[in-house]
Amino acid sequence: MNDLTVIGIGNQLASDDAIGPMLVEGLQANCPHGVSCLNWANADALTVAHDLLVMETPTLFVDAANMNLAPGAWRAFNLDEARLLLKSDSLSTHGFNLPTALSIAAGLGYNHDTWVFGIQPFRLSPGIDLSDELKSLFPKLTIVFHKQVENLLHRLTMNKTRHSFNVR
Repeated sequence: MNDLTVIGIGNQLASDDAIGPMLVEGLQANCPHGVSCLNWANADALTVAHDLLVMETPTLFVDAANMNLAPGAWRAFNLDEARLLLKSDSLSTHGFNLPTALSIAAGLGYNHDTWVFGIQPFRLSPGIDLSDELKSLFPKLTIVFHKQVENLLHRLTMNKTRHSFNVR
């Protein structure tokens, strides 16, 4: 059984919004033991909410996110922080936005630990390529993202190990 599911979401026809699926594709090539990688490119909020309900592991979403940061900046945060940090009124290029999807899923009973690795996009206009600016940051973002996955997996594994011991 996996300890963590990593999900890349984003519209692959909206330039920088494709960063989530692209980072997850890179992780799949060298996926750590205990991690399941899923590419939910172009999934809308209702599909995301529905599919989350069958998840049995903590989840890390990777997505372009409007966080009012400098373009190219990234943040990793838990679900409670996501509700505050992500602009819920922002237009999503893949249906409803992620906060809406997570709220729908929570309302239907989804209760696993959830985190978001968000990247502030440079451009979300129609296009099949990342912006030149985000392309130049892609190698660095890949390293940072892989480290975030490894750190989160380590934390989850340590918590699981601590809870599996029955101390008397």
